[in-house]
Amino acid sequence: MSTTPPLRALIVVRLSRVTEATTSPERQRQDCLELCEKRGYEVVGVAEDLDVSAGATTPFDRPKLGKWLRARHNEIDVIVIYRMDRLVRRLLDLADIIRWAQEHDVAIVSAKEAFLDLTSPFGDVIAMLVAKVAEMELEAISSRNASAATHNIRAGKWRGGTPPWGYKPEKGKDGVWRLVQDAEQVSVI
Repeated sequence: MSTTPPLRALIVVRLSRVTEATTSPERQRQDCLELCEKRGYEVVGVAEDLDVSAGATTPFDRPKLGKWLRARHNEIDVIVIYRMDRLVRRLLDLADIIRWAQEHDVAIVSAKEAFLDLTSPFGDVIAMLVAKVAEMELEAISSRNASAATHNIRAGKWRGGTPPWGYKPEKGKDGVWRLVQDAEQVSVI
């Protein structure tokens, strides 16, 4: 009696911006590990790309995941992600990873999105719809950030970074940081 070996799983963890308060990578990893245990997958690796935007990089260009996709794909049978937006944020990137997965006979499953099953007949269509929503969300985030930055500039608020020569940041009585002239630097100018 032969037994089928367990599917070999690569867990993918991604976060755009890491801060001291960040717990997302640990949660992503834990939920993916739980799914692997539940389904009997053998975890053969974790591709953890932190401080990496899915809007700015394709899965193939990411430092950790890219290496697996380009050179180690023969070591995996399934890619386990926390949610679709941890893998891609752009529709065309999803189309590329779906095509790659089909060519290399690698399944993609989500720990949190039961509808994401690229082995089902309409799995790729559903995934593309979800990716379009993620792409729209990325555009909305970018638009909100740009709008907030414009508002802060018009309100005279300092947004951080290195102040221009002749200025220094100063917290006003209202608690808002603004750039004010630096008397010492102004005297040099």
